[in-house]
Amino acid sequence: MDTCADLRVMVRVQIRKPSQLEGVDGLIIPGGESTTMASVAHRWGLIDALREFAASGKPIWGTCAGLIFLAEEGEGGFI
Repeated sequence: MDTCADLRVMVRVQIRKPSQLEGVDGLIIPGGESTTMASVAHRWGLIDALREFAASGKPIWGTCAGLIFLAEEGEGGFI
């Protein structure tokens, strides 16, 4: 039988402001249109906050455009 200490609780939140990353243990960045995602992230001031989150060593998983977001460098884009 599992004890309460063995149970993990996951809560899904949408991150729209840098302050919302506080207290988050991990991040999933989904697919989408990467240019639009980057534009919105810049407009909302999320780029530096996401870089700091990544540098903290917390897990991040990106799929499709989310993976592009995780790239350290790229050609012809925002990131």
